[in-house]
Amino acid sequence: RLHELCRVLQTIAYHNGGELLELYTLHTCLNAIVVFGLPPARERPHHLLALSCARDVVACAARSERVGIGIATGVSFTGAVGSPLRNEFAVLGQPRLAAVALAESALRAGQKAA
Repeated sequence: RLHELCRVLQTIAYHNGGELLELYTLHTCLNAIVVFGLPPARERPHHLLALSCARDVVACAARSERVGIGIATGVSFTGAVGSPLRNEFAVLGQPRLAAVALAESALRAGQKAA
């Protein structure tokens, strides 16, 4: 199931000009970090690509999953971090933190009272 969700998210992100950077779980929910505006950048502004991607994710997940989406723009560090022994591609900065906080808020707002 996780492999299939990853494949679907990668496909949606790619078709909207984004790159699925990271998957992680938090509070029993699967979370994805998708970035836009990486080279080679498309002609459409990255915030419009992100909105299009969010719409497609919601449409796809509406059948079976709860979705919380956070979109934030701004300047951030994007690139390889680490040492020659182990490094990874990362996005660091306030826009990433804001997007994660918005997504978590959206999930909480969509929860039903027990």
